[in-house]
Amino acid sequence: TKVEGERSETQPVELGAIPCVWIRNEALIGDCYGRSDLFCVSEAIHEYDHVGRKQTVIIDYHAAPTPYVTGITANEAQEFKKNIRSIWFLPTGAQCGFLEWQGTPPAVDTHLDRLRNVISEVSETPAIAFGQIDSGFSSATGISLKVLYGPLVRKTIRKQHEWGRALRYLMWVALRAEGFEVGIEDVDLTWPSPTPE
Repeated sequence: TKVEGERSETQPVELGAIPCVWIRNEALIGDCYGRSDLFCVSEAIHEYDHVGRKQTVIIDYHAAPTPYVTGITANEAQEFKKNIRSIWFLPTGAQCGFLEWQGTPPAVDTHLDRLRNVISEVSETPAIAFGQIDSGFSSATGISLKVLYGPLVRKTIRKQHEWGRALRYLMWVALRAEGFEVGIEDVDLTWPSPTPE
């Protein structure tokens, strides 16, 4: 359907098939639908977000620790709770403090680093693509970049091969829907080089 101002014009597109495109998953023996390359990555990303939220909870806990008072009566405790941020006097023998972490804090940063490495390895993407650059990277050469990006380049070429036919068909359907008289053999894909320069 083409819409121009208030006028709507419908043109049938004769394709001889349902105008839909199936972009296949990567083939997997025993799985008729294959498997998305994001299958394992999404789990690691969810875990990364979960651990990151836990780190925020720990920071919030230390920023606003829970106060405690010993050596006071129940009635005095009720009065204390009302003015927990502005206490000026403690009864004789009473003690006040904060509940604090006494053991070794969890190694959240170590776990996050491990999850980043898992995401990088499973997605076949170097850590530098996520903005993780080590101190020695400034002297990297073009050849070392190509080696570093090797798995991602191979993955990109594999996806181009798997998705190429479907994308050509999709573009052909779009062109026919716009009224262009083209054959599917006239549609070609030109992929840019995925190799970093």
